[in-house]
Amino acid sequence: MLTRLDLLLSILVAFSSTTIVANFTAGMMLRLTKSFRTSDFIRQSNDYFGRVSERGLFDTEIQTKHRGLIALPNTYLIANLLKTERASGTILSLG
Repeated sequence: MLTRLDLLLSILVAFSSTTIVANFTAGMMLRLTKSFRTSDFIRQSNDYFGRVSERGLFDTEIQTKHRGLIALPNTYLIANLLKTERASGTILSLG
């Protein structure tokens, strides 16, 4: 018989695994579409701007102009407008 704690843990695992799977899928999609690379500059919906310092399967880390590091979930990058300025100088806008 399931106790309340078992039920609560099952619910927590179900919800957290949904987020993990969504971020993993978004990370794979970003890698396949090659929308940006490490050292490119990205602007996300006028909220975030910086140089891509690391691309992970679950999040992407950017370095801001103040040298701070921000980790953005890959689902956020997929869901919002992304503007990319290549390290080579070419500007891309994906929407």
